[in-house]
Amino acid sequence: MKIKRQKRVSRILKFFEMNFGVREPFKVLVDGTFCQAAFLGNMRVEEQVTKYLGGKTKLLTTCCAIKETEILSEMGSRCSVRVCGHEKNPVSAVLCLTSMIANGNPDHYVIATQDIDLRNKLRRKPGIPLVYVYFRAPVMEKPSLTSREKAKAIMKARLHPNSHQVSVLRRLKKEQLGQRSIRNKKTPENLEKPSDLDTLPCEKKKKSKKGKKQQQRKDTHVVGEKVEKSGKSRKRRRIRMAPHVRQHLDTGNGEVEPASNDS
Repeated sequence: MKIKRQKRVSRILKFFEMNFGVREPFKVLVDGTFCQAAFLGNMRVEEQVTKYLGGKTKLLTTCCAIKETEILSEMGSRCSVRVCGHEKNPVSAVLCLTSMIANGNPDHYVIATQDIDLRNKLRRKPGIPLVYVYFRAPVMEKPSLTSREKAKAIMKARLHPNSHQVSVLRRLKKEQLGQRSIRNKKTPENLEKPSDLDTLPCEKKKKSKKGKKQQQRKDTHVVGEKVEKSGKSRKRRRIRMAPHVRQHLDTGNGEVEPASNDS
């Protein structure tokens, strides 16, 4: 058997073991359709099912399934007959197997069948592992949605205390602690307010934009042709003039005479 297939069935059996108590020896309840498929495929049912489940296995059936089909008689020596309560008035195998797993499957049966209608019916009940034949090999179905929801409810009940446990805990708390639990109880008035020490040492205080602009105005000083801003200086851009224009502006009244056109 391939490792991947073996890991898959062990994971499914672990789920049913932890949540519904299905453990060794596995009680495999067989019907006529499963035996017919195994007979047509020349399967060694007892050996293959035991190897597939990875533990001790008991193949079981009922008198109703025996009377429903004659193929099962060829495997009669390998299957033990389980008392179903229909010995005097036999019913169909579907009704018989359904009655065997009633009330939450208390005997932890593993149902082996090829009947699709029966498997669909059993999927609606939690905690029932299903096995069928596929390509001359036994295959176990994944846990149904009903089984998974039931497992979640069981796990939740295990983790949370019930009403009796809650009442006992409250009584013990009152006996041991008394009124001290009420005195030491923290109220919104007694809660300590966060101080500046709670902040991280490397965290810097944020400055508002308005204060930042005022600080920039204070740090800006105009001196001659230079602007000093927070220790940094930069020169203003000067307008370049021709030498004769500058000389005329320095000596004259600042007016430039228009050039004359000599003919």
